[in-house]
Amino acid sequence: MNLLINYYSVATIRPNMGRAFGSYQTLMHHDHKVADITLDPNGNIVSIRRIIDRDRMPWGVMTDTDDVLRRLDEWWGYRCIPEKRRHVPHATDGSNLSTRRALMASSGASNLSDHYWIRPENDDSGWDDVNFYDNDFSEDAGLALLGLMDASDTNRSPDYSTDGVLPKMWRADRTLLKGGTGRCRQQPVNEVIASEIMRRLGIPHVEYSLEHIGDEPYCSCPTLSSDSVELIPARCLAHTIRLRDGRTIYSHFVETCELMDVPDTLEFIDRMIAVDHILGNSDRHYNNFTVMRDPHSLEVLGFAPLFDNGSCLGFESPTKDIPPRSVKGRTFKRNLDDQLRLIRDTGCVDLSRLDGIESSVRRILSGSRGRIGDERADAVVSMLRHRIDSLQDHLDESPGFHDDIRDDIPVR
Repeated sequence: MNLLINYYSVATIRPNMGRAFGSYQTLMHHDHKVADITLDPNGNIVSIRRIIDRDRMPWGVMTDTDDVLRRLDEWWGYRCIPEKRRHVPHATDGSNLSTRRALMASSGASNLSDHYWIRPENDDSGWDDVNFYDNDFSEDAGLALLGLMDASDTNRSPDYSTDGVLPKMWRADRTLLKGGTGRCRQQPVNEVIASEIMRRLGIPHVEYSLEHIGDEPYCSCPTLSSDSVELIPARCLAHTIRLRDGRTIYSHFVETCELMDVPDTLEFIDRMIAVDHILGNSDRHYNNFTVMRDPHSLEVLGFAPLFDNGSCLGFESPTKDIPPRSVKGRTFKRNLDDQLRLIRDTGCVDLSRLDGIESSVRRILSGSRGRIGDERADAVVSMLRHRIDSLQDHLDESPGFHDDIRDDIPVR
């Protein structure tokens, strides 16, 4: 197998096209029946024939009783491989969003994030038969998605129900391997830098390590979920109640957390805002942080450790443009500077723990095997130090909490 990736190739995946298309299905959560649904031949949910267990319906779907079908199909669409992913697979009828949904449905829509899946009518399979925590799966689909194989004939893979734009795959040991984009492929290296920063600050996070296939850098991390813990995206949490007119996105999100009994919300948000400012993270959208839930009791366990931190530190900028003049926000405010004013506890992080971080960052950057040269490393380190200092200045001189709706990100 050629391990050097051709980034302009398109992987071909040939699933079992007969398992779920144009058929009656039951949406399952673990071993509980949730709803009887109908899929069209393209894998779209076209009807809800019966809701069986309202408590186990995905969060945010039941907010508007007159709009449940649209919301369920929207939730369903977020589970599949996004259109912008490189090496997007195509089945026999071409590469398009509907086919991605069909590909996901062919694998039962189960993944390594939560306990939802679909079961064909008159099928008596149970969670023990289908889940990817206990059952083996082939890595061929993931390798095809990375461009490391020309094709895959497997129709059982958690990769078909894994979102995110960056190239990635699940390995048989349940670790996620994730690549980067652009000439420097900087995102995997940034994930390791972010891990080092959060380790020093004592912020719960997913630990990433750097590895290579050929000359391509990748980062790897273990799964956060298990047979006893599932992840629910903040996007679903935010949709559990309607955003009222005149309500800021931040206050709405805090309100939904209170409604859903999510513990330690303000502490989590403060620290997330702080570390995203340090990193200049421009991609903390609502699929990039999650809450943990017990899939059996449905008890909310709290926010999951932070993950997906790699879109930072000028990753997509030419070296001469690092640091960028401003960094856009995707969580609450339009830019990260405005978002700092939402921090309530100015003691949420001890930045003295980052003294001397520069040498560690240079060491990590040197692991890029020449993709990130000395000039770019100098720019990244300078950007990081500047952002640490600007955060310290804000915490020292903060006039207090300020939440202005005029600074909010656009509502989708």
